Amino acid sequence: MKDEKHATAFTVEVVIEIPQGSRNKFEWDEARRVIRLDRRIPGAVSYPAHYGSVPGTLAVDGDPLDALVLAEGLLYPGVWLTARPIGVGWVRDNGQLEPKLLCVPDADASAAPLGNITDVPALLLEEIGQFFDVYKLLEPTRDRHMERWGNRNEARKTIRKARKAYRKANATFRDTTNQNSSRSFEAGSAHQLVKLLCDRNTTLGIAESCTGGLIASAIAATDGAGDCFRGAIVAYDAAVKYDLLGVTPGAGVINKPAAQAMATGARRLLGADIGLATTGVIGPDSTEGQPVGTIWIGIACEDEHPVANRINIEHHDPATIRALAASDAMQLLAHHMNRTPR
Repeated sequence: MKDEKHATAFTVEVVIEIPQGSRNKFEWDEARRVIRLDRRIPGAVSYPAHYGSVPGTLAVDGDPLDALVLAEGLLYPGVWLTARPIGVGWVRDNGQLEPKLLCVPDADASAAPLGNITDVPALLLEEIGQFFDVYKLLEPTRDRHMERWGNRNEARKTIRKARKAYRKANATFRDTTNQNSSRSFEAGSAHQLVKLLCDRNTTLGIAESCTGGLIASAIAATDGAGDCFRGAIVAYDAAVKYDLLGVTPGAGVINKPAAQAMATGARRLLGADIGLATTGVIGPDSTEGQPVGTIWIGIACEDEHPVANRINIEHHDPATIRALAASDAMQLLAHHMNRTPR
């Protein structure tokens, strides 16, 4: 049983760049989409923990947040893992304070006792601090040292701030044309689905969580919706999924059985021939150990066992994830109907 301090675990996704014990400084090369060897660290020092970065964040140095991961065994460059931040170290680099998250793997039961910075042995914190104090001593142009450690709450605030900075920076590149393209994509998917439903004299009921009513809105704005659309339930809170739609309490709400139950519940409650449901992780944080962009789409039809498909949307903007998830759900249902005999 999890300790009370982990009841509402806050997690981040970390991409490992440098394994513990290495003197090789690997870095993610965004242009080539590979991890490359940047340099070998001079001096008799090696990384005291696995070292990587948090995608979808922007730190003060213009790069993603750095993260140290306390994990047993081998982790290789490029490994992606879900981690719990338990603290943050502040390193002064040429006069600028840079955060270094301290994390443990969320999937490692042996790390359960580590819930906050105070749970980490003082000697280990001193060793990590010493590493940042000395590993660039042979580079005379660099002045760097560990200034202090912050607790779990400070780490979370740092992550939220970096995510906000990332979204703000990327908003510059999402102009009106791109936004209009997303809306057109939704409208096209809705038109295709409504036409198919009307041609088959079939009605649809929807249960939406992560898409927040976008599917219902797109369908309602399409000519012919009045002949096939029964209605929609926006079940954002987990209790609504349990009490109204029949999702099994305590089993999680972002998984295949939950999506199947939501689609079945929508079909039953709205008296429709087909039930369509969406549940997933929009962000900015991971949920139930699943990364941002994880979407489950459920479909329930008469005389068929309900089905659910998982899709992964690699984006960190919640609005974009919602729009793409809504479009994908409508296209998936249309594809399912086209494979099903009339």
